[in-house]
Amino acid sequence: MIAAGSVRIPARRTSEVFSLHTIGDVHWGNSNCARDRVEADVERIAADPLARVLLMGDLGDYIGQADKRWDAATISPEVKAADLADWGMYIAKGIVKLLRPLRGKIVGSLEGNHESTFSARQAQQMHAWTCAELGVRNFGFSCFFDLTFERSGAGNSRRAYRIFAHHGAGAAQSPGGKINRLVSFMNFHEADVYLVGHVHEQDVKRIETLAASTKCDRLISRKKLGLFTGTYLRTYAEGFKANYSERAGYRPVPLGCSVVEFQPFGHDWVHREESVSAKVAI
Repeated sequence: MIAAGSVRIPARRTSEVFSLHTIGDVHWGNSNCARDRVEADVERIAADPLARVLLMGDLGDYIGQADKRWDAATISPEVKAADLADWGMYIAKGIVKLLRPLRGKIVGSLEGNHESTFSARQAQQMHAWTCAELGVRNFGFSCFFDLTFERSGAGNSRRAYRIFAHHGAGAAQSPGGKINRLVSFMNFHEADVYLVGHVHEQDVKRIETLAASTKCDRLISRKKLGLFTGTYLRTYAEGFKANYSERAGYRPVPLGCSVVEFQPFGHDWVHREESVSAKVAI
């Protein structure tokens, strides 16, 4: 785990609403990757001056030919035989090309289980290479960081939100099982916002705890906001060979990334229920 310090973002007006987009579990290179969807999201985020991005891991479908999970029928149809000679680099270069329009907006990048497993088996550090090519910080498998908004003038105001981010873990498929996993992350770590991937889900959980002030002379509350950060891998795709999720009978999941909105110098911690798209505002 990494304590990654502060990511500073300049703010000008109290009305500004900043967004943090969580792009992960893309599985680039898999035929079931919704390429049109992730490309559209990248274009939209790149055009928004108040948008920032956290990369959540499993950006590529890093499964080598020596891996028992390897299935040539599930790779993207445009892949040529020659590309398989350096499959990891082929995927990594595709990811860098995809995400290059977001340079300057990416606050950091997590490593996923696909990247870490491929690195261990193939001795190729594709996650570190991707971070270097994009010029972003390597946040490891999990991290804390502060998202700090700074406003010049008006007393040089600043407001920081403590973020806990983890690629995710576990194989629960029921909604209750997945939420329990998210809640365990929220119970075991101290932060304001919790961002968790891996389970190919978009969902939101709010927890409020009760405590006493430092002098123990009044009650105070601590609000925690947890999100599953989404995926771009279709569970079922017509016209393509069934991947592992279809063979296992997993339920279809919504595609796309989750978004947390911050209005740091407006009203305090306003939460809007928009669970269909997992878009939340604080």
